[in-house]
Amino acid sequence: MAQVGDSSTALFPDWEKRKSVPVKDGAFSLELGGAWLVGEDPVGRGGRVVLPDGTRLFGQLCIGEKRVYGRITQAVTPAGDTFAVCMELYDEIVRGVESEPDGGAVKVWPIAEVRAVDRFE
Repeated sequence: MAQVGDSSTALFPDWEKRKSVPVKDGAFSLELGGAWLVGEDPVGRGGRVVLPDGTRLFGQLCIGEKRVYGRITQAVTPAGDTFAVCMELYDEIVRGVESEPDGGAVKVWPIAEVRAVDRFE
């Protein structure tokens, strides 16, 4: 499995529209945007697949004042294998992703980084 600090790209539903998507507190899911590789070289070659492309990630979102935080606790591969995980949404090096208020709704960019963590903050 991924080690603490490893990260990969994940996509919110409707990501293909390349515009912000509405989110709310509570249960959510993402899909990996490609296989999760560890041990890649600096130009992205090689590495070992720890979760295959199409793996769904499940957890809870918490809407903050300016950021949306996500705690991911389960991964389900396309083959149906289920794993307990400890991951959070990140925006590069900052925990959570930036939110965009839209009237009464909160929106986020549909492509995010998920990072393996040893505990939730």
